[in-house]
Amino acid sequence: MHISREKGFTLLELLASIVLIGIIFTALFHFLGQNIFMSASVENQYVTAQIAERELEENRFASLSLPSNYVPGNEEVFNYTVESRGKEYQITVSLRAENEEEFDAGLFRLRVKAEEPESGRASVAYGWYTEKIGGVE
Repeated sequence: MHISREKGFTLLELLASIVLIGIIFTALFHFLGQNIFMSASVENQYVTAQIAERELEENRFASLSLPSNYVPGNEEVFNYTVESRGKEYQITVSLRAENEEEFDAGLFRLRVKAEEPESGRASVAYGWYTEKIGGVE
């Protein structure tokens, strides 16, 4: 009897290698997909942080008016939208004079929140507003 010694792979070896390559590619694509998702998430968070900081620095809300009966310690909230990179962002500005001394000095604590409604991601910037606000002198 003559035993054939041909070189090559058996069908079983080929199937095993295809399954192994499939498992490796599945794990690789899963890992890459997670990285792409995290990268987009970080970018969205960065954009909302930039918008909140920009709104804080540019004082777009300076034209807003506090009610004439404003009481120090109360928080006044103003909402408006801005557009950036083709998306609309909801801006929430909270102003508050902690006490009579801050109020008399025209010193208000600021909290500016920028939120992307689609994803719900938001960032907050804090600062001070140091001018008399419309309606309150």
